[in-house]
Amino acid sequence: MLPVRPSQSTEKDGMADIEQVRVALAEAAEQSNATAYQIRAAVESTEQVLVRLRMAATGTGGPISVLSCP
Repeated sequence: MLPVRPSQSTEKDGMADIEQVRVALAEAAEQSNATAYQIRAAVESTEQVLVRLRMAATGTGGPISVLSCP
């Protein structure tokens, strides 16, 4: 069961009621979605940097294989 702070509990045994569980799950889902969005944005940003590095390496005659993704 989901533990809750005593001030949140409506039952003597300290267990969460259904509404508290629903709210906690909704908050967790929202945080998960936000984290996934941040990860996708970081991946996209990293890919853009890699493209620029590859372009720079091509322009300088440097080794491109070092900057290639697996």
